[in-house]
Amino acid sequence: MEGIRDSAERAVRAGELINVRHQSIGYLSRIRREAMDEMVAAGLNHSQIADRTGLTRQRVGQLLAAPPAEPILVPEDE
Repeated sequence: MEGIRDSAERAVRAGELINVRHQSIGYLSRIRREAMDEMVAAGLNHSQIADRTGLTRQRVGQLLAAPPAEPILVPEDE
């Protein structure tokens, strides 16, 4: 990034990278939530899920209490 001399081009590229990162986080959050929902459906409690995932029991509770992440729509390239 530092090699891009034009300020506008650097700002645009930084924005693009931020968007990619945001989309990746949303995608990975959905994967984690689906996996945790599967563990609950299999009969695991929050403590067991915490032990298996390395999260705290409180964090597991927070994640499962929150609504599932909405899919992120990525515009197709023209």
